[in-house]
Amino acid sequence: GKDFNNGDGACFLSRDGKLKGFRINRVEGNRIFPQTMPAVESGDALYRNYDCEFERVLSRPDIPRRMRLALTLSENDNGLILRGCDESGVECSVTSTINKEEARTSQRENIVKQLSKWGNTPFEVNKVDINFTREWFVPSSLLSDMRRSLCEALLNEHCKNYSRDDMRLKDCNTPYITNTLDYRGNVANRYAEAFYKQHAVNNVAPAYEKEPITGATVMFCKHCIKHALGWCTKNGAKHHYKEPFTLVSGDGRRFRLHFDCKECIMSVVAE
Repeated sequence: GKDFNNGDGACFLSRDGKLKGFRINRVEGNRIFPQTMPAVESGDALYRNYDCEFERVLSRPDIPRRMRLALTLSENDNGLILRGCDESGVECSVTSTINKEEARTSQRENIVKQLSKWGNTPFEVNKVDINFTREWFVPSSLLSDMRRSLCEALLNEHCKNYSRDDMRLKDCNTPYITNTLDYRGNVANRYAEAFYKQHAVNNVAPAYEKEPITGATVMFCKHCIKHALGWCTKNGAKHHYKEPFTLVSGDGRRFRLHFDCKECIMSVVAE
């Protein structure tokens, strides 16, 4: 009962409670052709977790999101007043002083046309009211100037009224998992040190970058040099070199390698 598109993603809960999914390569009528055929059973609820057409529409640069704007052009003793109220409730007005001259033809069509040209702004006009006692002549250049001034006033009003909600975490002193922290805690400034002491860590050592120590493990890697060279002992391979291996940096610093083959981790230790 739903429309699918080529490239959509779908998922379902299997009978053993696991979430499984697949990509739809092709759609023909009410039939879909997955990239790989999953174990979907009759009666399973199918969910679309990627809508290709929806994402395409959102990514188009020519579909901006704008606020609808209602305009009212009226007159006073000295000229004209242009008021605007957008759908968020922000309202502004601008005035212009002119010598009123009665028009020979109707001005309504041109007024609506000129006041509706908001171009690449956050607004789009959905209503224009004209409250004149007579059919006054209004130059297009004047309407454009009033429209730009109103746009600037609305934007300034939005910026002035905008307030960001700041959420602050409440202080807590829940004890940390240990009361001693070595260089691996990476405490490099007084704020981090104060945080751990607030949580009952009495002994806080500085980060390795602050106070280098011999024998410190500076890196734990899933990348393994032995495996990369084809010497993985878990695969039964052997090599003819004496361990431990050592890495030497360009400035002469030496780092010893330790291999935990059971956990498949290579550690880099400073000498």
